Amino acid sequence: MEIVKSRIQPELLTALNVLDKRMALPVKEKQHIINMEKGYKGEALFDALVKEYVRADVLVLNDLLLTISEQTVQIDSLILTADTVFLYEIKNYKGDYQMKSGQLLTLIGQEIGDPLTQLKRTTSLLRQLFQQWSINVIVEAAVVYVNSTFTLYHASPEDRIILPNQIPAHFTKINRQRLPLNKKHRYLAERLLSEHKLIVPYQKQLPDYDYRILKKGITCSNCGSFDIQFTQRTCYCEDCNNRNSKEETIVSNVEEFRLLFPSLKITRNIIHDWCGEGVSKERISRILLKHYNKTGQTLGTFYE
Repeated sequence: MEIVKSRIQPELLTALNVLDKRMALPVKEKQHIINMEKGYKGEALFDALVKEYVRADVLVLNDLLLTISEQTVQIDSLILTADTVFLYEIKNYKGDYQMKSGQLLTLIGQEIGDPLTQLKRTTSLLRQLFQQWSINVIVEAAVVYVNSTFTLYHASPEDRIILPNQIPAHFTKINRQRLPLNKKHRYLAERLLSEHKLIVPYQKQLPDYDYRILKKGITCSNCGSFDIQFTQRTCYCEDCNNRNSKEETIVSNVEEFRLLFPSLKITRNIIHDWCGEGVSKERISRILLKHYNKTGQTLGTFYE
């Protein structure tokens, strides 16, 4: 198995979490964080299951954003085998649900956005793309429910659904495919990767914020707490007991600043202020010089 495109946490989610530590976010944005974290955790769980069970010669591409026939389509995961492209829509739902007339509902009848309808659209567009490229390949698609607490009633065997307890058997089926990959499969993976579009810049999707109103101070890279105790070389979080080197913690906070303010120059003074003046300017200078490229001299010095 070779992972051609890895999955990373969306920059939007990372930036929202940084803002959530340093200002009072609207309820809408807090709910957005919860939904994004739930989705990302489900995708990360799927990736772990792929690594655990898939032993065949396959290529894996995660988080593809493609434009096909002037329509945008997001693909959670693709697994390319010698004769089949497996397309997955990943869901991290928990609790009890039912299928009724092809619609996903809660047990009390509340409609949930229909993953099968979305899957049908994605599959159709991907097949169109392969036809445009004159590539003859089988596309097998499924909605994968990864949360072990998920239960679905009244599903039909014809529904393209993989339930949590069916995931190992599905990957075992992939492992039975013994044909090796060749150059044409790698060409297909590279072409899909070249068609991947960058997502809309995350800054445009963030709520309004201003440097002056954000809470300053060093935060824990694990839980986001400001309750940090310093020793000569380490930082200790009193909330989650996480311990990191002081240098690593400062760099983490610099990266958070850069994520929120990509157009501002990183200087010793602004990072000293951003960290709540909890670390001396001299130590900040040494850390910046070690991890970033210095530009300018004296008062005009900044780091990239």
